[in-house]
Amino acid sequence: MEVNPLEKVKNNIIWVVAVASIFVVVVIYTILIKMFRLNFIYLILEDPTGFLLSTLLIFIAETMKIFRLRFIFNKLKVKVSLKTLFLSRFMGDFMGLITVSNIGSEPTRIATIVSLEGIPIQIAISSGLLETFYDSIILTAIAFVGSIVFFPTSILVLISTLITISLWLFIFLGFVLKENILVKIVGKLFKKRLTPKIFDIFLEKYKDFRDLVKKGISSEINKGAILYTIFIIIIYVFSFLVLDPSYDLSLINVINGLFAYSMSYSVQLYPTPGGSGFFEYALIISNGVANAMIWRLSYIFVSIIPAAFSMVFFVKLRSIFKENFKRSLEYV
Repeated sequence: MEVNPLEKVKNNIIWVVAVASIFVVVVIYTILIKMFRLNFIYLILEDPTGFLLSTLLIFIAETMKIFRLRFIFNKLKVKVSLKTLFLSRFMGDFMGLITVSNIGSEPTRIATIVSLEGIPIQIAISSGLLETFYDSIILTAIAFVGSIVFFPTSILVLISTLITISLWLFIFLGFVLKENILVKIVGKLFKKRLTPKIFDIFLEKYKDFRDLVKKGISSEINKGAILYTIFIIIIYVFSFLVLDPSYDLSLINVINGLFAYSMSYSVQLYPTPGGSGFFEYALIISNGVANAMIWRLSYIFVSIIPAAFSMVFFVKLRSIFKENFKRSLEYV
């Protein structure tokens, strides 16, 4: 089968943009290093144990997210292997680093699960949405408090939290709980372009998706998923604390670690690859320059290394990565 020349060019552009995204991240870090006169090698060698412990704790926290998603799937009566969930988690983390506003992370996780397990996409989407919901709601609430505490330095965090809260209200109150709103929006925007048959299929898929999400926000899932989320956040807080050679577990340090993680999560929506630059800004507000940059380096290691090994040994993942990076560009 002959490949369309335009499609071939488009595919080549995908990899060019991927490299360009990584280059943008490198430039941002170069500016930060120059600005704060950082020497990463010195900082790591000064406390290698702290760096390794922080990296390990971040990996454990990301692994706990795998078990949280498995819990959600089990409650929805869907079986997904741990291997698939592991691959989807770290493929999504890697995609989030190199796509604007972290936009490629969740679609990549969903596509990986659907491709490797063959489950209906609406089930994968609703499960992924639920997982994101627990992270986003809890961390955004904490970040909002942090943005008030550190205002006006944290003005960008305050803006991002307000945007996130508005989006979730729109999704859950507008789409999930009020079906007629979605029908009206789609009807006005797309019905003229869709045949009645396709429009009916869309509504049917949406109703399945809505029912799964409603089931997902039931108390049965909420209790377990919230406990998982709190445990994950606690592990992340400790990943900051171990960077202090004195391992000071004072309340102020715990709160600063909590604010650092939640605020950095919130600002990822800003339009740079993985929120780079804004992410570090949020970390520095409550955690200091040196610790913030070392922690970010640990996070990047955890996001890149498992995904890189996965793509080396699983050819199918490379095509999933390529396809989802292509789709992420269409949203920019």
